[in-house]
Amino acid sequence: ALRRLHGAWARRIERERARLRREAAGLRGTHPSRRLATDAQRLRGLARSLSAISPLATVARGYTILQHPDGRVVRSVADAAPGDALDARVTDGTLKLRVLDPG
Repeated sequence: ALRRLHGAWARRIERERARLRREAAGLRGTHPSRRLATDAQRLRGLARSLSAISPLATVARGYTILQHPDGRVVRSVADAAPGDALDARVTDGTLKLRVLDPG
């Protein structure tokens, strides 16, 4: 009887150890640092996507964004008339311009 009891306890202990190993593996998979790393990677990807379509990235490549003082973007010569004041956004600041002839 003592041998059976000892064997039963040994099996029970082994089952509990296996359960603890499974639980520990599950906890490692849901550890906050793993979630943070995944979220950080996703955010870096979103930041790269936003940077690629940013008007400021266009300016950094040497282009200029022309705007009226109220913020409207000049997309065509038809958007400006002689005498209009415009802001030209360049890499390191803004130039104040006045339209002489829209072409």
